[in-house]
Amino acid sequence: MANAAQDALPSGRANTVLVFGHGEDATAVVSAVVVRIVDQATGERVRFSGAAAFEDKTINHIRSVILPMVDRVCEILGLPKKSFEISVVNLGAASIIDVGLRISGYSADVPIALAMLSACLEMTVPQDIAVSGHIASVDGDIRMVRGIPAKLEAAIEEDIIGIFVHPAMEKDGSLESLSPKEKERVAGAIGKARRLIRTVAVHDLGELAPKVFSDEQVVLSSLRLGFYQATIPFTAKQTPIERTVQYLAEDHEHRFWKALERQLLEGRNEDAKGLFQVFARFYIHTKRYPKGLGHKILQLLQSLPPETRRLKIVFPLLPMSECIQLSQFAQESDYEDVPLLFRAVSGRMATPLGKGSEKSGSGSDTEDETGAEKLRLILSEMDEEVLTLIGLPIDSARAAYVMESITVKSYDAFLETITSFYIHLMRYTGKVSDPVDRNVSGNEAIALLERAFSRDGGFNEALSEAKNGTNGGLRLVLDVMTARFKREEREKHVNLVLKLALDPLDWEGKVALMGALLKHLEPHLTPKIVSQPPERYAGHYETIVRGYVQSMDQVKSLLRSL
Repeated sequence: MANAAQDALPSGRANTVLVFGHGEDATAVVSAVVVRIVDQATGERVRFSGAAAFEDKTINHIRSVILPMVDRVCEILGLPKKSFEISVVNLGAASIIDVGLRISGYSADVPIALAMLSACLEMTVPQDIAVSGHIASVDGDIRMVRGIPAKLEAAIEEDIIGIFVHPAMEKDGSLESLSPKEKERVAGAIGKARRLIRTVAVHDLGELAPKVFSDEQVVLSSLRLGFYQATIPFTAKQTPIERTVQYLAEDHEHRFWKALERQLLEGRNEDAKGLFQVFARFYIHTKRYPKGLGHKILQLLQSLPPETRRLKIVFPLLPMSECIQLSQFAQESDYEDVPLLFRAVSGRMATPLGKGSEKSGSGSDTEDETGAEKLRLILSEMDEEVLTLIGLPIDSARAAYVMESITVKSYDAFLETITSFYIHLMRYTGKVSDPVDRNVSGNEAIALLERAFSRDGGFNEALSEAKNGTNGGLRLVLDVMTARFKREEREKHVNLVLKLALDPLDWEGKVALMGALLKHLEPHLTPKIVSQPPERYAGHYETIVRGYVQSMDQVKSLLRSL
């Protein structure tokens, strides 16, 4: 049982190149530093195991410089201190046991620090990266080490290594321990290696962290370990450690959505599901509902290429049980967003209707089945529940717009009011995210107002009502604008559904759809209408379906007139 518990503890790994021996007898071995978190026990917090032995000087340096540096990063992030077991394993053809030398000096400092941070933060250092460097201070400064030319040669020969991270040469004092000849050899080796491998120079831990820990890894770590929304103060003149923590602790909201978008676009379905599930569990654990989550995920999915949604994404993105758990923490202001979340994670958003329902074969039975399936999909996207969802944020926007007066004193004040209200509508329906151009919004507000009052005296009547307040003043004006806007948004949805459901040039498809609709409405229609061939109505399928959505009386009237 103890071994199983130990295996469950996190571990970290970072590749490096170790040089054993001196001069022509030196051997460079591509290796990996492996750090395991161990249960706290009596004695030192850093222990060593494996075939590679560490000299006392190196051990003391790890415990007195690297460990406090890692502790500081964890402390600022609000994470507990850990105890570690460090070992070195071989990656290359040569064996560490064969070379048989103890690890001395400080060239393994950076990979040890990275592996410790990797274990603490549960982040992975990419396996195509090898690093080398001396941690010169508890603040995280990185200095040059010996043997860089040999290390570069070994890294180039190792197929899995594509990036070599090394200390920057121009740092003041970084090359003091090297002779002029050695400095020249290092610069030449780095320049030569750039043609075969990517080399990255870093001055300190603050520069190193962004090179090895991706945004995706950072946001996953923050969600798993609970510092996703941590507020961390920083000094104006930051130390390398503070800059490291700043990279690890800031901008997680942006990182999450960018990482999720990238995963979905690349078809990394399991990664996307995993990230979204960790995100949901973080909020379930903190007993909160993420503001606007349903709208954001629906908007993201709708923005993906249709082929990506259809071929690469497997729904649901999140188990329904966890959606339900998350929704339990929604506040009143979140109520209209929750249904959007359920629709998005289950894939019930602007998916091309009727695609995938086409059946092979020929004959009227197949056409009837296809028409019935298309009709079912169309009506499911036009039912009252769906149309109500479209109107909910619009109604909420109107209810939230409270005015001190129901009248205006001037024409300019009227224009200012309807423009502000229009922007308010756009915000509530998610149609703007950046600062808006008020001139553009003003033009659009006037156009909406004119459409809303087109049968009631037009713009001038609306202005007069706002000034005089005869029938409610501005309250009436905004109510009428809201009603018109909601109607237009519903019409846009209906139009989109119809266009997605059926190719306007597909005559057979339109005939099949009308045949299915006539059969569906048969109990409500006269025998004369039912007896007519569907071809008679196929050219008017959009008008008829729209009429059906409005009312049965309207569709009957339409069919009689055709």
